[in-house]
Amino acid sequence: MSEFHHLSVLPDEVIRFLEPADGKIYLDGTLGGGGHSSLILEKAPGAHLIGIDRDQTALAAAGTRLAAHGDNVRLVHGDFADVAGHLGD
Repeated sequence: MSEFHHLSVLPDEVIRFLEPADGKIYLDGTLGGGGHSSLILEKAPGAHLIGIDRDQTALAAAGTRLAAHGDNVRLVHGDFADVAGHLGD
């Protein structure tokens, strides 16, 4: 199995725009390695995150990166185009 590499684009701008807050729910429809999601949860450890990715390798990498956030993270193997179905699960 190859190691997953991904570089998050504009992380400071994303966090500034989102203003992460505890108690909110965030959806990352193209989770990748979980870079942006990790930053969200660092800023707001009481937030909840749903991460979707169709790449199993990326999902596994994100799972490792986000493991410390425990039950605040739900990872879904799928496509963001099916987000309504994933949120209903």
